[in-house]
Amino acid sequence: MALTDAFLATCRTAITALPELTAFRAARTPMTTGTTRATRLAAWQATFTPPGSSPQYLLRVAMRSAIQSRATGAQGPLDLEAAYRTLEAEFSPDASRPLSDTEVKAIVDTLF
Repeated sequence: MALTDAFLATCRTAITALPELTAFRAARTPMTTGTTRATRLAAWQATFTPPGSSPQYLLRVAMRSAIQSRATGAQGPLDLEAAYRTLEAEFSPDASRPLSDTEVKAIVDTLF
């Protein structure tokens, strides 16, 4: 069966209520609001590491569970995976690790 907008909307509602989403957003916020490179790097590390217990990982596990629990049987495994991938991109995007001061200095040193 095709993935429906109604099913995605139901999953979105469930995901927005997850405490893991709140934790992920709180950990990630300084990545965009931090005024120093060190602050942004620390926020990235707090959000994405360690891989097996980071806020991003915990959110993705909770999202997969929320999607699975809302499946009615009309969605097949491929539909559920498509829903997960769609909602993962919305709620839990990856982000590149910011460069540290040392890495920026090394780049600048090679340029000049």
